[in-house]
Amino acid sequence: RTIYQTRCMTCHGLSGKGDGVYAKILKFKMKDYTKSDSIANLSDRELLEIINKGGGTYMIAWENVLKVDEIRDVAAYVRSLSK
Repeated sequence: RTIYQTRCMTCHGLSGKGDGVYAKILKFKMKDYTKSDSIANLSDRELLEIINKGGGTYMIAWENVLKVDEIRDVAAYVRSLSK
């Protein structure tokens, strides 16, 4: 949760609804993690790949910023937001 709040919240919002400050500035709707189907179709490997390498229009790569275990923690926290 701490890593998410430090690194991801500005785009994805505190509760993961995709309504963070940068999303508003960019006028871009980020993925809403609170909807159960938003990441349910992604395997763990796919989710980790997106966090590692970035994806979509604005998602940056975190592989050179976060440690492997931190990326796994963020993935697990993002999955928890839809429950």
